[in-house]
Amino acid sequence: MEFKKTILVLASIFTLVLMASSVSAGISLYPDNYEANISHGDSDSFELKIENTYENWSLFNFSIENTSSLDNFDIIWENPGSINPKTNESINIDISVPKQTSGGTYTEKIEINPMRKNVSNSSDTNGFPGPKELEITINIPEDKDLSISGTNFNGNKETQITIINNGNEDLSNINLTSSGDFDVNFSEDNFDLTLGDSKDIELTITSETDDLDLGANEITIKVNSSEGISDEKELTYEKSFLGETENIKDDFEIDDFEITIDEGFGDEDDEKFFPLDKIIAEFNLENKGDWDVEDIEIEACLYDINEKECVMDEDDMELSEDKFDIDENEDKDLEISFRINPDELNIGNEDFRLYVKAIGEIDNADDESYDEKETGVSDYESFKINQDEFLIVDELEINPEKENYACDSEITIRGKLWNIGNEDLEEDEVYLGSYNKDLGISEVIDIGDLDALESTDFELTLNIPEEIDEKVYRIDFVVYDDEDMNDNDVYEIDNDDEDKAIYTLPLEVEGSCTTPEVDLSGTSLVSGEYSGETFVINTTISNAGNSDTDYTLSVTDYSDWADSVEYNKQTFSLESGQEGKIQLKLKSKQDVSGDKSFNLEIYSGNELIKKQPIQVSIKEDSSFIDFEFSNLVKILSGAIGILLIVIIIVLLVKLSRRKKE
Repeated sequence: MEFKKTILVLASIFTLVLMASSVSAGISLYPDNYEANISHGDSDSFELKIENTYENWSLFNFSIENTSSLDNFDIIWENPGSINPKTNESINIDISVPKQTSGGTYTEKIEINPMRKNVSNSSDTNGFPGPKELEITINIPEDKDLSISGTNFNGNKETQITIINNGNEDLSNINLTSSGDFDVNFSEDNFDLTLGDSKDIELTITSETDDLDLGANEITIKVNSSEGISDEKELTYEKSFLGETENIKDDFEIDDFEITIDEGFGDEDDEKFFPLDKIIAEFNLENKGDWDVEDIEIEACLYDINEKECVMDEDDMELSEDKFDIDENEDKDLEISFRINPDELNIGNEDFRLYVKAIGEIDNADDESYDEKETGVSDYESFKINQDEFLIVDELEINPEKENYACDSEITIRGKLWNIGNEDLEEDEVYLGSYNKDLGISEVIDIGDLDALESTDFELTLNIPEEIDEKVYRIDFVVYDDEDMNDNDVYEIDNDDEDKAIYTLPLEVEGSCTTPEVDLSGTSLVSGEYSGETFVINTTISNAGNSDTDYTLSVTDYSDWADSVEYNKQTFSLESGQEGKIQLKLKSKQDVSGDKSFNLEIYSGNELIKKQPIQVSIKEDSSFIDFEFSNLVKILSGAIGILLIVIIIVLLVKLSRRKKE
């Protein structure tokens, strides 16, 4: 009996051994443990091979389970599906460590447990081959990390930043400092942050914003902890050109703000201009408010971003309109034009903004609290003023200043030569030539050294030739960089058109360019015969030249026989081939007689072009004979009258005596 019991026990043990060996032999893992270093917030992956060691059983319906009490990282795995006998499948195991997981070494045990199926009898799913354990060890390093997030001041004096403990360790005694263009106050300082924690801090500008530069003003915020962890962030306060003036209800707007080139070498599409360019800023000012805005003034500023200053303002510019009103829901198109003055630029500074602002007073507001309040709006456009190596001839003028210039006259041409680049040029790098073949001009003007953004005056004197065509001539001024002065030595600017330093001055030549020709005909004595009378002479003057001519008459060499001369016209103009009727009146002297003469001189400008002698015959004056005869008649008439009176008296006396008798 005892023997049977012993046999039964041994059989049971053998059966258990067989079962155990059957289970362990059914599944194998490669590797059966895995170790990695992973920072918090990061992930890793590895390949796991699952082998089915059975000969007649397939593995399927896999499950995975974390058997440890820890939960310090996440595991994602691929289900291998079904694994046939004596085969294997590889799957990916993904491991991710949550953010702010404390540093240390963590081990987790994973059980992989499939079901098995008899390949000869698919309905035979005789339990589980038993779980297989996979051990995963993760080393998480310590990470102490601070960061600052936040927004710029955006025209306000307050903003908010957030201090964040991004690490997996607690941080203590955190303090804040600032440095830069202005001072700020922190709402809280010297605090602790546990891992993953954050704190919001209010920042307030304590500096006077009126004292800040126009545009971007920057400060650097630094955060430090007692553990030696730090971070920094730059914040910007953008000072508006509007200053302290408020755009009430944002009802004042500047739209369609653009800058165009009027004269010069710049390119508005590339937002690139050059010194001496004339540019025009165009914009629309709209009043969207429920009120009128009166006495609007426009101000402007060409702002050097590097120098942080206005180098030109509205006093240096032309405004299309200033001091005006805009009624409610109306708008106005405005222009500001100016020439970029090199004298106001700083060498090497090419980044600029053009600021404009409009400020006016509210009128007739429905809300009386706004009435007579100031409102305004500002805007700007950014562009570059290039200081490439180039030279510009400017302010060309002719002295004396006239509409046109006569042949055989002397003129003086004056101008300025500008170096608009940011490099000084020496004497052997600047040559200025002036040319016009018809006028006989081919001259090199001495310039000398020329510093960056500086100019020098030059002068050229020339005589206009005597006999040239009357027309507009063009004098070229060309700037070279080499004494050879070839075409390929001409300065060239870096713009789309690759313009060369060639400048033209128009010169209109008119007058005294050809010798005027004139004819006299039909000269005749109209009246006058005796001395003392006025002699009237008619003549005809014809323009025999090829151009219109101005004439001036002068009578000379008459003073020995005449006291004065009169002209029906002394100065006049005749077109080519045209005639003019002239009448001269010369008052002769008493007691002259015989053949007398005078000269008729004809001038064009100051040039005597014809001198014509004219002769007249004068008879002795007959007025004396007439005087004697008339006196005799008067005497005889008187004597006869007296005699008649005497006779009458005698007769009356005699008649009186008879009556008495």
